[in-house]
Amino acid sequence: MKARFAALVVFAAAVFVAGAISPAQAPVVGAQSAYAKTCSPKFVHAEFPWGHRCIRGGQFCKKVRNPEYHKYGFQCVNGKLRKQTGKKKGT
Repeated sequence: MKARFAALVVFAAAVFVAGAISPAQAPVVGAQSAYAKTCSPKFVHAEFPWGHRCIRGGQFCKKVRNPEYHKYGFQCVNGKLRKQTGKKKGT
């Protein structure tokens, strides 16, 4: 009976110590998994105010968000992303 009680005390102590130590040392999985996103070679990884995305030409877009798309070399034309090429006209 004493052996079972001693084993229970040791187990409880181990659980308490593991619970007290691990949250401070363990990485936050939910926060880091979004930033560790990788994209296929045909896509560009983009970080927008609304989240991380893998983007490429031909995907749906909103023209009002063109300033964000321009950072990654894209522009929104007729609701579809298009890769920017060369210099702008008139420069």
